[in-house]
Amino acid sequence: MPITLAGGGNAIQIFPIVLERLNARLNADEIRRIESHRFFFVTCVNPSSTVAFQCNPFPTAGPFRVLFIEWKFFFGLRGAPDELGAVLLHEVGHTLNPAPADRNTESEQYADDYARYCGFGVALRQNLERCLRDQLMGFEPDAVNERIRRITPDGPLNLNLVAPAA
Repeated sequence: MPITLAGGGNAIQIFPIVLERLNARLNADEIRRIESHRFFFVTCVNPSSTVAFQCNPFPTAGPFRVLFIEWKFFFGLRGAPDELGAVLLHEVGHTLNPAPADRNTESEQYADDYARYCGFGVALRQNLERCLRDQLMGFEPDAVNERIRRITPDGPLNLNLVAPAA
């Protein structure tokens, strides 16, 4: 599988469903792109928790990326694996489809567009609507509503895809 999860408890039980969906819907080139940039997804209890994870073999040669997912958010999406897949692809998109300028709004749009490019636009939109409805911290309504407005089936995509890592 192109994405490895580190963490324990129910995360291990829930996450294979998401990986299965990603593997089924992503084309081989996208799976290689994700694999080559060595992403590891780790669930954590809260933003300041300590997480123990083990990889055999542990990736010591070259850079790898660890993306932390707060357990409460992860567990809240247990019934929505496509939404979780969209969130993961959005986070991956910050690396694989970076905005040309270092502006937060563009960065979010390019990451959104990566999830849309991978076929998870509807699920991403549903997740952003859920975040607004649940009033999650960090989701400023005006900015999120603008992101939601951009996510349409025929809307333009901003793509600045990086090549697979060597």
